[in-house]
Amino acid sequence: RNVFRDPAVLGVCFKPRPCIMVSISLPPTHRAARLRTKEQRVEFWSSYGHGTLPADALVCLASPGWPLVFATVVRRDVQEVAELRNLLLEEQPMVGLAFEPGQDADHVLQAMARGPLINTVLLQVR
Repeated sequence: RNVFRDPAVLGVCFKPRPCIMVSISLPPTHRAARLRTKEQRVEFWSSYGHGTLPADALVCLASPGWPLVFATVVRRDVQEVAELRNLLLEEQPMVGLAFEPGQDADHVLQAMARGPLINTVLLQVR
């Protein structure tokens, strides 16, 4: 459904549920990627962007050579989704993910903590 490249860990959050805050890069063709002001992006994510990484969505991290790691979107705040997060002023929505526990998730999270995972995608499964 939705495929997002180069996910990066930004930190942790404990409300509404404990989660890892992750930013992703939007495809250049995504409507929100073309909006210039934060007000326009907030309006988009509030009115039209409900299908992109909604709360309770199942997502999967996929990277060559690693097992698939699944998570659930547990935090999606419109103000956080609408932020610009890099020096190129590209739209990089941030959501909170709760990962299924296990060694595979620990390995991927440790790698993400070092910076964006190149050649890795976050897939919105449902």
